[in-house]
Amino acid sequence: MNFDGSRRVLALDLGKETGWAWTDDHEAHVEQSGTWNLHSAMDSKDDPHARVSRLITWITKINPDDIVYERVTQKHLGTKAAEWYGRYSEAIETLCDERHIACFSFSVEEIKEHAIGNRKGAKMHSHYAAIKKWGDRVQVDHQSDALWILDLYKRTQRSVDAEQDEKRRDRATEPG
Repeated sequence: MNFDGSRRVLALDLGKETGWAWTDDHEAHVEQSGTWNLHSAMDSKDDPHARVSRLITWITKINPDDIVYERVTQKHLGTKAAEWYGRYSEAIETLCDERHIACFSFSVEEIKEHAIGNRKGAKMHSHYAAIKKWGDRVQVDHQSDALWILDLYKRTQRSVDAEQDEKRRDRATEPG
């Protein structure tokens, strides 16, 4: 946690090309986002431990207080993608448990609705909306998804914070 009480939040769009975005204030910034290629050209056997290790190494360098990621509930196009997603999400949840990092997730539909106002919109529409919001430095859809995940998380947290502030004010004005 930072001196001003803000939390360092890392948002992830999990995959072989993992989109990431982080912030330690209350906004998503394109300069603090990008993609991590978890597949190494030198890793000809596609070693699952090496990919997961790279992901955990990059996460620990950012040292987040909170991690939020896309929760995939719909059927993947292939079995391999589902296996990799399961490995990545399991590694993240384990890391969060071990290091006492808060862990959250949003469904694909929630993220799309936040990005484009439509739960069933195409992935490219979310990417175009990200370019419109954050500029043309948003290079690929994995990066834009991570930015939308972070933006949704921050909006959700602001709502929770406002609700808690209102409850505190109500208690402060109660007689007795």
